[in-house]
Amino acid sequence: MCLHCLPACDACPVQQFWQTAKARRVGLDTVTANIPSEFAVKDMELTSFKTLIAATPADEVNATAAREFSKVLGQANVFQLTQREKPAGATGGRTNAADHLTVSACFSPPKTNTQLKKLIQRGFTVKHTQLTSEFTRDDFEDMWGDELVYMFVLDDGELDVVNGRTKVPRKGVSVISLVPPQPPIP
Repeated sequence: MCLHCLPACDACPVQQFWQTAKARRVGLDTVTANIPSEFAVKDMELTSFKTLIAATPADEVNATAAREFSKVLGQANVFQLTQREKPAGATGGRTNAADHLTVSACFSPPKTNTQLKKLIQRGFTVKHTQLTSEFTRDDFEDMWGDELVYMFVLDDGELDVVNGRTKVPRKGVSVISLVPPQPPIP
């Protein structure tokens, strides 16, 4: 489930609509809602959703979504983008969401909303790859280098969000990753 808070977003609402429509066309269930709204908190139908990734540009909105939806989906099924880095000299204790209000950061390595946008602007794409005995995780990592971002593991029809606790198997699964425009030259 993708939740996007329009008031806190730095992107054009028309662009957001098209991104959500594209996700729906490929079969993803999506909801566009303002997380603190009455609709999102009380009325949104969640029975078809197993997982939430809070991925807005606003860390505070992501923390709110994580807190609210952990109650419904369970904390193990709720993730958020890593919080943005504060400028030098800023103290995180006064500006970052408290640890008990956040959940596991998604993806490996974890990325902020801004970092993901920059990778996309550089031409990174989402790639689905089957890991086999002929093409293992090690081969995949050697091919794409240090900039590879693991997002999801697909195993026997189950899609799991990659996070800091995930051990991506060497073979026998598919991975969905964000990869550079071209493999690095060895």
